[in-house]
Amino acid sequence: MLYKNTKKIFFMLCIFLLITLIIYTNEVGSKTIFVDDNTEKDYNSIQRAIENASSGDTIFVYSGGYLENILINKKINLIGENKNTTIIDGDYNGDVIKITADGVKIQGFKIQSSGTDVNSYGINILSDDNEIYDNKITSNANGIRIYSSSGNFLENNSIFYNYYSGLFVNFSNKNIVKNNLVSDNIHNGILMVGGENNSFVGNNISSNSNYGFFSEYNSKNNIFYHNNFFDNISKIVDNGSNTWFNSELKKGNFWSDYLDRYPNSEDKNSDGIWDTAYEISGDNKDEYPLVENYPNSEKEIIENGGNKKANETPGFVFLLTVFAITFYVVFLKKKRKK
Repeated sequence: MLYKNTKKIFFMLCIFLLITLIIYTNEVGSKTIFVDDNTEKDYNSIQRAIENASSGDTIFVYSGGYLENILINKKINLIGENKNTTIIDGDYNGDVIKITADGVKIQGFKIQSSGTDVNSYGINILSDDNEIYDNKITSNANGIRIYSSSGNFLENNSIFYNYYSGLFVNFSNKNIVKNNLVSDNIHNGILMVGGENNSFVGNNISSNSNYGFFSEYNSKNNIFYHNNFFDNISKIVDNGSNTWFNSELKKGNFWSDYLDRYPNSEDKNSDGIWDTAYEISGDNKDEYPLVENYPNSEKEIIENGGNKKANETPGFVFLLTVFAITFYVVFLKKKRKK
């Protein structure tokens, strides 16, 4: 009886291992495609490289100027050599980059010159679970839009000198916006119309000519903390119902105009939190306004936001294989002794 049960367990373990290996092999089978605007690597056009890529491929783009409007309709990693010198220019026509596939990663580009109308974007995200990391998005009608999407992760981007809004969150939920610079946009730093359970953590939102942040009434249950709000001309307007502090950490945001509004406020217990809450609009307030501006950190606890998926590693498959082999060898030895 013990032999039969052990054999059954081992058989199931082997099936599980086989499935895992198939999934991992599929990932390993992806390739890297090279794009260079001057010399013929694999391609000299990013869009052509995408059209000839398969899901899971990486497209590496060398420094240069790429006058293109790009549609990403498959899961790829689009990596630029240098965000200062790898430039995608939309030539003032529509979206510079439109993402319709899930699970896309874009890193290391300067993205500029979208169309000039209000519905044009440097990056237009229309899908889920994408990662936009370490880019410069500038001189567009709008910087980035997240539309009807969830699970997207925007980190370490500089979004500046865009005409309408730096970031437009539009009917999107459970996205994370972390450690970005959103500055010097002509109208709004961040505009939110219809969004829930999004997290904004560790961003510098400064010198935007209209509002640093503006939300409509249908934006709710979003959380903002450890952000720095500097010198936005019309400050912050939140017509929704959102949380402007982390209740677990008891930390809010830094407001450059805090002492202008509350000149008599104190930090009596020297915990780095002003004793008077910062009122925003409606019933929204920051209960734990920071005395000093907050440095960006990659070790924050994210509340209410989307989950950034951890990268799978071959170590798990290797350990599982070793375990299966060891289990089988021990089982054979015991069987022979009997």
